[in-house]
Amino acid sequence: MTEEMFEVLNRLRDKDYDYFNPYEDNDEKVLLNNPDFMSYAMMIQNFVIMSAHPNLLNDKDFVKKCLEVSGHIYQYISDDLKKDRELALFALGKHASVISHFIDDFKADREIAKKAILQDGTCLEFVDVDFKSDKDFVMTAVKRCGPAIQYADEVLRCDRDVVLAAVSQDGDALEYVDEDLRADKEIVIKAVLSGCNALKFADAKLQNDLDVVMAAVMFDPYTIRYASKEMKSNKDVAITTVTADGTAVEYFDKSIRNDKDIAIAAVIQDGRALACLSKEMRNDRDVVKLAVANTGLALEYASKELRADKEIVILAVSEKYLALDYAEKSLQSDKMMLKWKSLFGPLQPHEQEIVKAT
Repeated sequence: MTEEMFEVLNRLRDKDYDYFNPYEDNDEKVLLNNPDFMSYAMMIQNFVIMSAHPNLLNDKDFVKKCLEVSGHIYQYISDDLKKDRELALFALGKHASVISHFIDDFKADREIAKKAILQDGTCLEFVDVDFKSDKDFVMTAVKRCGPAIQYADEVLRCDRDVVLAAVSQDGDALEYVDEDLRADKEIVIKAVLSGCNALKFADAKLQNDLDVVMAAVMFDPYTIRYASKEMKSNKDVAITTVTADGTAVEYFDKSIRNDKDIAIAAVIQDGRALACLSKEMRNDRDVVKLAVANTGLALEYASKELRADKEIVILAVSEKYLALDYAEKSLQSDKMMLKWKSLFGPLQPHEQEIVKAT
């Protein structure tokens, strides 16, 4: 490698792209027509292929070497090489999405199209329109990526078999299916068991269905966000949800957030859930003790009265020494409390002074 090559590559590494500016006259930049140099440059920043000399972009051996680095460079090769089927298949093996840059003949080539969707179902977007109405072909795509159903022909987005396959792979594919099928309980239950947002796209009646909502929160507690108002007031749903993730209690009705049984279940799972509970629960000694025992820093969310309760503060500090920062001011400078804190973590200089004082 020459000194000039090293100099330009060093500038490229340092994000100085002047030499590779595709909008300048690059005729005098001989390195842009040097296959070895451009191969090295591609290893640093693959977008430099945009500035390669046309001769290189029509050189099959050079292009194949570049495709080893990044399949995305296919879009910049010569029109002649884009007609090369063997090269297209080679590029496809590196990155399925390059099919978006293929000529129409290749997008209509079953072998090529099938290879693309087997690697990435979303490539259904780029294949010939005839494949998008081919049930077997679409089934292959959605079994690899459920949301690929959005690129299928409308008839297949109404096909129960295809829809079941799609939502079983990724429940969020429910967003793209026919409206009637979003009201199909079997399909929706399949969807909520594999997609964090599936309940959002279900028919309103099913967002109010106990079986569906229970299935949804067991997969992801935060899907309660998409349930009906009635389900957000259901104690059984709430217990199931907060037992899995206490902080999800924030999405429930006020009556649930003020229910002591729910509050206890939530803070036992995650003390930080205290922040989402009602004012009454944040002033409930039993609830707050359980919260700070789980997460000392939950003391921040306790009522002013309980942040001045020595027993609760001691419990919080023993779980996380920094919890003392959230205690009532007088306790933050209490010598006994600071000594207790020192058993679990270092004191700040001003705290050390208080402890040393007679």
